[in-house]
Parts: sequence; structure tokens; C-alpha cells
Amino acid sequence: MMLAITYLQNRYTTYSTKQSEEFNTASRSVKPGLIAAGIVSSWTWSSTLLTSSTFAYSYGIGGPMWYAAMGSSQILLFALIAIKIKTNAPGAHTFPEIILAHHGRLNHLTYLFFAFATNLLVGSCLVLGGSQVVGALSGVNVYGACFLIPLVVAAYVIAGGLRSTFIADYAHTVILFVAILTFGFSMYATNPTVGSISKFYDLLLEAGKDMPITGNAHNGSYLTFKSDDGLVFAIDLLVAGFCTVWLDQAYWQRAIASRPETSVKAYIFGGIAWYGIPFGFATAMGLGCAALTSSPSFPTYPNPLSAAQNGSGLSAPATAIALLGSGGAGLMLLLLFMAVTSATSAELIAVSSLITFDIYKTYIRPAATSDELVRISHYGIIIFSVILASFCCILNAVSINLTWVLTVLGVIVGGASIPVGLILLWEPMSSCAALISPWIGTALGLVAWFVVTKLRSGSISVETTGDVTNAVAGNVTSCCTGVIMAFVLSYLFPTKWGAAEADGDLLAKIRQDKILQAPETVVPTGNAIVDFLEASYSQPMDAEQARVATKLAYGFNIAYWTVAVILVPFSFFGSEWEFTRAGFVGWCVVSFIWVWFSALICILWPIWESRETMWTIVKGMSRDALARERASELSQERSQDEMPFSTSDGPPYTLCIFPFSLYSIMARFAIALGQEYHQGPKGVPNITHKLINLHRDDNLEEWFLTEVNCNGQVPVMTREWRDGSMKPRVEIMTESVAISKFFGDSFFPGLLGGTHKGEVDALLEKIHEIQAFSLSIKSPSREQAVEVPDPGLDRLLAKTDISDKYRRALEYKREHYYRNLAYALRPENIQKAKAQAADLFERLLQLYREYHQKSDTEQEQGIWLFGAATGPTILDAHAVALIARIDDAGQDELVPSELLAYARQIRGLPAWEAVTHGRKTIWNIGYGHVHLLEET
Repeated sequence: MMLAITYLQNRYTTYSTKQSEEFNTASRSVKPGLIAAGIVSSWTWSSTLLTSSTFAYSYGIGGPMWYAAMGSSQILLFALIAIKIKTNAPGAHTFPEIILAHHGRLNHLTYLFFAFATNLLVGSCLVLGGSQVVGALSGVNVYGACFLIPLVVAAYVIAGGLRSTFIADYAHTVILFVAILTFGFSMYATNPTVGSISKFYDLLLEAGKDMPITGNAHNGSYLTFKSDDGLVFAIDLLVAGFCTVWLDQAYWQRAIASRPETSVKAYIFGGIAWYGIPFGFATAMGLGCAALTSSPSFPTYPNPLSAAQNGSGLSAPATAIALLGSGGAGLMLLLLFMAVTSATSAELIAVSSLITFDIYKTYIRPAATSDELVRISHYGIIIFSVILASFCCILNAVSINLTWVLTVLGVIVGGASIPVGLILLWEPMSSCAALISPWIGTALGLVAWFVVTKLRSGSISVETTGDVTNAVAGNVTSCCTGVIMAFVLSYLFPTKWGAAEADGDLLAKIRQDKILQAPETVVPTGNAIVDFLEASYSQPMDAEQARVATKLAYGFNIAYWTVAVILVPFSFFGSEWEFTRAGFVGWCVVSFIWVWFSALICILWPIWESRETMWTIVKGMSRDALARERASELSQERSQDEMPFSTSDGPPYTLCIFPFSLYSIMARFAIALGQEYHQGPKGVPNITHKLINLHRDDNLEEWFLTEVNCNGQVPVMTREWRDGSMKPRVEIMTESVAISKFFGDSFFPGLLGGTHKGEVDALLEKIHEIQAFSLSIKSPSREQAVEVPDPGLDRLLAKTDISDKYRRALEYKREHYYRNLAYALRPENIQKAKAQAADLFERLLQLYREYHQKSDTEQEQGIWLFGAATGPTILDAHAVALIARIDDAGQDELVPSELLAYARQIRGLPAWEAVTHGRKTIWNIGYGHVHLLEET
């Protein structure tokens, strides 16, 4: 699916995962509905579905609301984080970078440790929980699943780009809501055992009598909020939520990648939409597990789930089987797979960013090239996938499950959770406080955890340390101590080290400048992850925009915490009310409607926002289908007259050219360089030039379109043979690269680059990925910026006296024109071409410097890309022609000065003069009519 999405995006839209411009602007062009869907998808872990249901099964009706309220609060708080990043650190890539800039290297290494620890623990929640449930439902070996899940996700993370990840998140979310609604309808309407909310209520009353919840009011009722253990678990969940979000680079990355004025709306709607998932799902599936335990269709009937099974998150899968049999198990597996893959992909990208930029580029090779960063990012994903899989296998071997990891996570990393937020949100935070408070919090949290476990449970084991109350003691101690020490130490030792380090350390100064000020230019790498992280996603926010966005974010967070976290749940908790039948019906209806509202936000809103783009893709696919059909017809009609090119002696080659066609210049210049520098044993080919005057639409004439090149483009090389038969055989070759390589193979082997052939071929591909027309006009008119028409095509198609074959050829040419040139001067396509050119020029400059720094003398260096020893190659010919076009268009600022000097020097050679005759690559009126030029 990822590959299909990436292909459709690259083929039919202006965005390409091969170019960094897509990653520079993806978040700026991704609309809030799709961002909201992505937020919901990445925050919907397997634990969201499994643990929320376990929470409901273990503590009753309050569990789903507690889980939803505590989880959504983290999403909404990140609206504030996004604004602060954009106003205070607009060029940041990762949150440890911000810490490096403000508080120096020791703090950077400290929070880098906590970031890796958090990603490992969060990843294990995802993979371990998913693997254990998959093993229980399908019989798959849990250890095999622990490796299979992260490695499969790693493969598609490497293959896809940021925008296709957003779209894949959307697909995951659609499946997620379809499954939740299916289970809801079955529970509340169609299942013969339950089938109505009223019957559901009766079954829960019976369950409260048969297997009461210890500690719940009303003799262990499932229908009351009054559960002391449930409140303790909610507190534990809140602390763990701060850890898993505030220390997880995956969530900072989404905040960094979003435009604040869009992200505030997206995070608010994303938080509201996510609330409905645990609230609606766990109400039906967690409470449903208790209600259906007495049903013969329940998988452990007549026994309830054991503590181990419940701790592994099997309450929701057991309900799914009881409701829908094997189909329910399959649907649950699909649901979990979607949740695990989406969230795990975010974790892999997060760890890759930390490895690539916070370790490799900061401490190992600050001047690392783009190619190195691409390689390291891929290695990082693969290595972390293996580490994560191995860690999950170890946890499973010692009988640790999903609930245990989620319960104790805050003990291990909670000390750093609030201080990392204070670094950005609280100006007085000192470097000493930032450094010491996390370690003190973690140390005291561990002590409290083990001491309370020993005192309450009598021994320290996996079972006793996973007890909710024991874990909460450690979680709260770790988190609160970290916060208290952050404030105390900031007032006792108010110094900040970051600026001092920057003054004495060039690397720190560069990193600080880069973080606190968005870079002016971005050099693309062609790699999704590196380009995403290298990019500056927005300039610093306008002060008024920041004020309005901050006001909205604070206002909504205050209202949410007041109502959803405090007022509503604690009112139910304090009143000790046991739900009546009418109250329970209302509760289930509200939870189910909330799921529908969430589905509308995440499914319909992105479709409505993207309706124009989807229509563009549909039209593009239709055009392609029609074009392929017409091209096939034309090809079949010509096939009997054509033959492959040969190099044997025979008639001269005819090169159809236009003197101001960039690609004609490329092919001709390659041949001219071969003739001057690389003559082989076959000597010089016999070539006749034929002018195809594009100004007079010669390329649209019937003979050219139907017999020579249905694309209506030059250069084209032909050779006509007569072997005694009445009808000649015709050799035809199109495309400047193919023609250049043909003459290199046949006559001028040196043009191919020798040992550098692979590099030559790769960079030629990059050159010809660029739509050069987009760079050929510096200031397009308003009309050109919308569409560049071709009146010649319209005029010819309006004729009624042309042959069917010619009409098909013209229609194919029109499709080809609109696919490639008609919209080339739209701003987004110009920006795409500029980004592609920057990518190309970065590598060419690297190549040029490499081979010119190896030689000591100017004579040894020569003027060619690969130096004097290799001489000119096809790459030189095509690169110089492209640079010349950009230079002649008055856009020389797009070309690095060294490359510009290189190209201008070569343009002074006789070989260039032989092709251009002293003219620029762009026609101007001073040259007169092309057909009157004496030399073409």
C-alpha cells in the first residue's frame, strides 16, 4: 500500500518522495483533517485498544473514561509545544537539539539517553502487546511475531515518504473505525447474546454478582465509577502519558513538522477524535468481556479470564470472539496490526532521527555528506528494529506483558518527563536543573517503587512490581521529584551552559545557530527521513499569529482539563453513583455517538479537504490509460517499418534537432566532445542535421508524429535502410541520453566515463528528472503560472479533414503535453524543479571538488568533472547544457559559484561553439527567425 501511495503521489501530483522539496513543504501543505487523522493513528497503540479494555474489565465503567481523558490530555498539550517550537526554535529537528542549544552537551547526552529509553519502552508496548495477542489468537509463535512486526514496518518506513505516511495513517484510521463500529453494532444491536444496551446492563449486573471487582463500591459493581484501584491506575496512566509523549521524539517530530496555525486546530480535533476510541471501544469490548463471560461462545467459558490473560490484554480479543467467532478474531487481528504498524513506524522514524542527527552528525561526523546521512538513517531503522524485537523477546521470556511495561514505564523515565517540557515552556529553567533533576527523579522513583513493593507485597518479583499501587508509588515519586528538583535547582543554580559552550566550541555554535534560526536554504538528499529532518518546516511565527494560536491552545486545554479530567469523572467518583438502566443507556449512546463523530473527523474531513487532489489523480490515471492505448496503436502501425539501431557502415545518421531545444543541445554537445576528445577506431560518424522548427510546429506535422516520434519532441535520430525491397526499413532513436550513449558506445567510448560509468548514469538520471522548462523562464506571467497552452495542437485537432491515424497521434501528443509541460510554470512545480536542481548541484559540486583536490597541478586537474585523466563524459555535456540554460534564463543564483565557473569555462571551448554558434540556449528576437539562421 505504501508503495502504491508513493507511486500515485509522485506520478499524478506535484509532490515527489524522491525530492526534499516535498519534505520541506509536506507539513505546510498537509491539511488539518489529514494531520488530525495522522495524530489519531499514531496515538492509537495496541495498548489503546487492549489496555483500555483491560482497564474497563478490571475497574468497571469508569475505566474507559479515565483512559480517554488522560490520553487525550497529552495530545492537546502538544498544541502548546508546537507553538513554542515554532516561536523559540523554528529550525529544530529533534528535542535533544533544542536542549543542546540551550543547555550544552551534558544535558544533550542526558536527554538523548531518556529519549532512547522511552522509544524502546514505547516500542515494546506496541510490539510486545501486539505479538502476544497475535500469538493467542492465531497460534503464531510470539517470538517470531516480535521480529516480524518491527522488520516489516521498517521496510515500509524506508520505502515511503512523509506524505505517504500521513496517507497510510489515514488508511489505518479508516480500518480502525470500521472495526470499532462493527464491534459496537454487534454488541448493542445484532448479537443474539446481548443485542441491546438494556440486555447489556442486565448482564453486567449479573457479572457484578458472579465475579465482583475488589475495591469497587456497591459490592464490586461494574456500573460505578467508585473504584479506588481504578483511580490509582488513572494517576499511573497520567504520569506514564507524560513520559511516553513528552520524551518521545515521535510526538515532537509531528509538532515540529506542522504549521502552528494548522496544528492547533489539528491537535484539538485530533485530541477530540482520539478520545472516542478508548471511550467507545473499551465501553463495548472491556465491559462486554465481563458481560459475555457467562456465554457459551466466550473462549474460556465457563471460566473468566485469568489474571495473566487479562494482563496480556486479551479482554477485547475474547469479546471479539464471543461476538463474531473466528471472524471477530480476524477483525481484531487486523485492527491490532493497523494500530501496531502505524505507531511503530513513527517510533522507527523517531529513533532514526536521533541516531542520524543527535549522534552521527553531532559527535561523529559533523560535516557528513547527504549520502552518509541517508545510509545512517537506514542503518538506524534496521538496527533499532532488531534491538526492539530482541528486547521484546527478552520481556516475553521473563513473563512480562504489555500492562506491566505500561504500568512501570513512568518509574524508569518519569524523572525527565516534566523537565523536558519546562526547558521549552519555562524560561528560568537552568542547565544544572535540567541536568540533575531527571537523574534524581529516576533514582528516587526506583527506590520508592522497590520499597513500596517490598512493604506492601512482601517480595520483589515481576508480579509484585507490576501491581498498580506499587508502580504508582514509583511513577509519582519519579515524576514529582523531577519537577520539584527542576524548580529548586533553577533558583539555586540559575546559570545556562549552552551559550558559553557555543562561544568556545564551533560545533555547538553551529548547532545553536541552526536550531534557533531556520536555515536559509535546504540541500535535498532524496531520502525521505533525512530530508524530513534536515528541512526547516517553517520560519519563525509571526508574533500576532503566535499570540492568537497560544490563546486558543491555552483556552481549550484549560476547558478540557476542567471538564474532562476533573469535573465529570470526579463527580461520578465522589458521588459513588451506580448507573441506572436509563443512565447506562445514555452512557453507551454517548460513547457510540462519539465514535461516529471521531470517524467523521478522521475519515470524511480529509476527503473533503483533498477532493481537488483526488480528482486530479483520477483525471491523470484516465489520461494515462488513454495515452497508453493510443501509443500502442501508433507503435503497432510503425513496428513493421522500424528496426533497432545498428553501428555498421551504411547511410548517414539523421539527427532531428531544434537549435534552442535544451535536449538537442545536450545530445549534440556530447557528440561534439566525443569528436574532439575521444575518437575511437571507427572514426567520426556521418551525421546530417535536420531542422525541426518548433516555432512553426514542424514537430506536430503528420509525418513526424506518426512516423518519427509520437511525443512530438526532439532530438530524434533516424537512419533509413534500403536492402533491395521496395519499402525501406527505418531505425529510430529518441531521447538525448539514449542518443548520447549510442555514440559513446559506438564511436567515442571515453564519453561513457570508464570506471565512473555508474556515477555518470546515476547523475544523468537526476538531470533528466528535472523539468527544465520550469527553470527556463525567470518570471512567468500570471497566465503562464496557471497553464501554458499549445495553440498549435488545438488548431490541428479542430480540423475535420485529418486522418484517423493523425488525430490519434495529436490526441496522444496533447496528453503527453499536459502531463509534462502545460503546468510546468506553476509555482509548486517551479519550486520542485529548483529543489531537484539543488540536489543535483550538490552532488556535482562534491564530485568536482573530489577530483580537483586530488591533483596538484592545474594541468592534472583539467576542467572536467572527473579531471583531466578521464576527460569529458556525457555527464559533462548534459550538466553544462543544463547549467547554461539556467544561466541564460537569468537564474544563475540557483547554481553554486564553482559549478557556474566550470560551465562558463567549458562554454568557451570550440566544441560548444560548434553546437551553439555563439548563441545562448534560449531564443530571443534578436536572432531572427530560426529557419533563416545560417547555422543551426
